[in-house]
Amino acid sequence: MKNLTKYPLTMRITHWLTAATILGMLTLGWYMTSLDDSDPKQGTLMHLHQSIGVCLLALAITRIFIKLRTPHPDLPDHLPAWEKRFTRVIHFCLYLVIVIMPL
Repeated sequence: MKNLTKYPLTMRITHWLTAATILGMLTLGWYMTSLDDSDPKQGTLMHLHQSIGVCLLALAITRIFIKLRTPHPDLPDHLPAWEKRFTRVIHFCLYLVIVIMPL
């Protein structure tokens, strides 16, 4: 196996799709909370928010599957062992949050 210098295209695409979807969900959520409870758009936006959340969950599961099956670059050798462990823990926590939030 060759030494990779950057992440494969599928991982980069799913990363940026996930990031854009999360930012869109945050924006939509903030907009929904600014509306009055009697606003007729509230129900439509809530259904849209839920639908996008289900898509985000599917995207996150796909992303995890790709991550587990695709080789990716190693962390730099100059990093201390504790930083490498910390990086893996934080990365795991981010994936966990991305899966838990839509649930």
